[in-house]
Amino acid sequence: MTHAGNEQKEIYEEIAGLCREFCGDVYVPHLGGTDPVKNPEVTAFNVWQKNFKIVSESDLLIVYAGEPSLGVGAELEMARIAGNKIILWWFKGEKVSRFARGNPAVVKMIEAENKKDLFELIKIALRDMN
Repeated sequence: MTHAGNEQKEIYEEIAGLCREFCGDVYVPHLGGTDPVKNPEVTAFNVWQKNFKIVSESDLLIVYAGEPSLGVGAELEMARIAGNKIILWWFKGEKVSRFARGNPAVVKMIEAENKKDLFELIKIALRDMN
């Protein structure tokens, strides 16, 4: 979330809304009390602890992979170790790491034309997983 702007945060919230149709609990990182802008007082270790707990206890992560991020890379590996499923997504034209795409926990990769396409493809992926 360190480099996420308002548009990206809005996309996360929209994806969370889709997930609520198919999944139980949904966690949105910037709404979880560790947003670097809204919650700068939270220590780096506390951010790590919370993310580790959330990722480790999750069944599925939906991850934006269109922009390199140390945090996302760490969360992908945490999810793999925990035995979670991962849906990776990015927009057409964005370069995505082969390392991230090669993670064995990735069950679906979505390369979307635009936000509307992204939301439709995520909805289909979630429906297919249930």
